[in-house]
Amino acid sequence: MARRTNGRVLAVDPAGGRRSFHAAILTYRDRGRELELVGHVLLPLLALARRRIESDMALSFLDDREVSGKLGAYEPYRVPGTAELALPVARADLSELGEAEMDQIRYWRPETVGELVFNFWD
Repeated sequence: MARRTNGRVLAVDPAGGRRSFHAAILTYRDRGRELELVGHVLLPLLALARRRIESDMALSFLDDREVSGKLGAYEPYRVPGTAELALPVARADLSELGEAEMDQIRYWRPETVGELVFNFWD
């Protein structure tokens, strides 16, 4: 994916501890920036975020049409945009979640769908 978008992989950080996602740091020399590609460990979901420093416990999601368009070609993966990831949990349909998952939501209190799906407490 990095090659397809003229990027380069700087690092890969597999999910560990209690984090619910794998991460890869991609750099784009022509754009002068780095971003973080995150993939959920169980769900076929990918997202783009600003590169975080190691101690950050939150992701700042972003839209990049070029990169997201390439990611969307990798079925069965889906790339939700920032509007979907920023949706307040209170407005999200959680009807398919089990009681154990709802207990985690009540305990950790994520504010957005992005915080709920790509979390540091799973």
